[in-house]
Amino acid sequence: MYKLYNFLPSGNGYKVQLLLNQLEIPWELIELNILKGETRSPDFLTMNPNGKIL
Repeated sequence: MYKLYNFLPSGNGYKVQLLLNQLEIPWELIELNILKGETRSPDFLTMNPNGKIL
């Protein structure tokens, strides 16, 4: 199952959600708030050193 790390106000993340649903690919939404720096936590940076999400 795919995990989609997304900031909900992002239009780019919404496009990915639509695609996954249309292709009937199972996925899990993980919400992160970029304004609160949740993508800069040590745990997240271990997974993604770039620290960016859709």
